[in-house]
Amino acid sequence: MIEYKTGDLFEAFRSGEIEALGHQANCFCKMGSGFAKQLVELYPEAQEADMQTIPGDETKLGTLTWVFVEVHGHAPGAIFNLYGQYNYGREPGVVYTDIEALDSALYSMRQCVNAIGIEHIGFPKLGAGLGGGDWVVIEALIEEHFGDLAVTIFEKD
Repeated sequence: MIEYKTGDLFEAFRSGEIEALGHQANCFCKMGSGFAKQLVELYPEAQEADMQTIPGDETKLGTLTWVFVEVHGHAPGAIFNLYGQYNYGREPGVVYTDIEALDSALYSMRQCVNAIGIEHIGFPKLGAGLGGGDWVVIEALIEEHFGDLAVTIFEKD
């Protein structure tokens, strides 16, 4: 079931409210803006996992990288880089999110989550911000893949 919450996704991760977080990444190993920039400032391991791939490799679309990170005061948390967009930018009206790729990456994330035993996941409105994707469509994908788990979508204040 998807729940919406206004607040800080990173604080929820640090406190153990959520066990894993996922965000959309591009295929060029660039995490210099938006949610990804904040993520790597707090958890550089997420970018290190991304850097294990080949920058600009189009075959990354629809895949993911992930890493366990040390989270103060409780068990390690998992961060998932979901390759749901090839390129990146800030061109008005340009949609960078590839819905089929994001769907595939979310499917793979679900397989990992099952194997690890994670039950509560947090997401920003991935793919809908700088990626320009349609949130209604993206929300439906999240519901399809994770609807039986506790999923919280964090919105900024």
